[in-house]
Amino acid sequence: MKNIFSPLEQINNQEAKLVAGLERLSTLFKSGLQEIAKEQKLMPLQTQLLLFISEHSAGLCSVTHLAVEFSVTKATVSDSLKTLVLKDCLEKKLLLK
Repeated sequence: MKNIFSPLEQINNQEAKLVAGLERLSTLFKSGLQEIAKEQKLMPLQTQLLLFISEHSAGLCSVTHLAVEFSVTKATVSDSLKTLVLKDCLEKKLLLK
């Protein structure tokens, strides 16, 4: 089996080069995100929730959908959202159906 992260494999394999580059970018993004979260005294999940909520419609920002999206329990999402509201990072809005 070929290792796409091997520099030797990346010499002649553009797909391997692309995957390795995307992995490096992902690592840099995650590191930057952790730095911002630390400065704002936020947990990484709280930061991810803020980013997701800021870029998605209200319909995709329910506790249930967020729990599925981030592979955590609804209780974990609920606790994180409550903390964000208490820190004035997020405003709670009730949606009437």
